[in-house]
Order: sequence, then structure tokens, then C-alpha cells
Amino acid sequence: MLLYAEFFGIAALVAILIMLLSQERAAAKKNVPHAAVEEYWDGTERRQYARFDHELTVDYYLDNKYHPPKAAKTVDISEGGLKLLLQEKLAVGSLVQVRIALPHPRSVIGIKAEVAWSQESDRKDGTDRRLFRAGLRFVDLKDLSRMQLTDFIKSLSAGDTV
Repeated sequence: MLLYAEFFGIAALVAILIMLLSQERAAAKKNVPHAAVEEYWDGTERRQYARFDHELTVDYYLDNKYHPPKAAKTVDISEGGLKLLLQEKLAVGSLVQVRIALPHPRSVIGIKAEVAWSQESDRKDGTDRRLFRAGLRFVDLKDLSRMQLTDFIKSLSAGDTV
């Protein structure tokens, strides 16, 4: 009889502890701030322009700095911007003057762009120095340059889209 009383006593204590633990968890959930989700991404493409994997030679320099341009390569390109592979990390929000050498029609177009994002790449150059990637958004594209860029992008095959 004493064994049954001990068993029921222990069972009652375990039930009380479980109840207290669940109450503590519920109280903790109420006190922890949660991020508000403004909208849910449904998986549809949100980009305004299709991007194409294509490597082009690019010269760039930071706006309002008068020094020789630096060389970079495009990773992908669209009518609204491009992704560069370069040897320095660019500050997000900075303005960059870009000159892109287009193969067809053979021309060089100048574009003012804003750095949308910049991060270290997993690639290194030939001397084992680290490289960076930067996404540039075109902010000032003259009509002739826009027309040449659009013609070039139309010439790229649809299979190259990212």
C-alpha cells in the first residue's frame, strides 16, 4: 500500500512540474518579440528585367573621384543593372560610372549606376587575392546607350537567363 502511495505522489509531482513548465513556455512566448511579416513571397519572379549570364569587360570609377578607371568583369547583365566581379568591395549606395564594352554592336556605353549590394566572392584572382561581387542598378542611362544595351541583350540567347 505504501508503494502505491509513493508512486501516485511522484506521478502527481511530475504532472505539476509538466504543468508549470508549459505555463512558463507560454509566458516566455508572449514576452519574446516577433518580426512582423509584411508580405509573403509567393515564388514568382519580382525582377523587372531578365538577367543574362555574360562576361563583358567593364571599366568603372567611383563618382566624383578623378582617377584612372579600374577594370572588372560582368557576371550577369540586364537592362536595369549588372553584377560585377571586381577587386574591391564597393560601399552600398555609392554612385559608380561604368563603361561597358559591347561586342555587337561594337561600342562602349557609359552608364551611371548605384551599388545595390556588395559582398566577398568565393573566387580569387590569379595572384590569390580575394575578389568581390557587387550588384549595380542603372540610375542614368542615356537614350543611345539604352538602345545599344537593349539591342545587345536582345541578341543574347534566351537560354542564358539567370
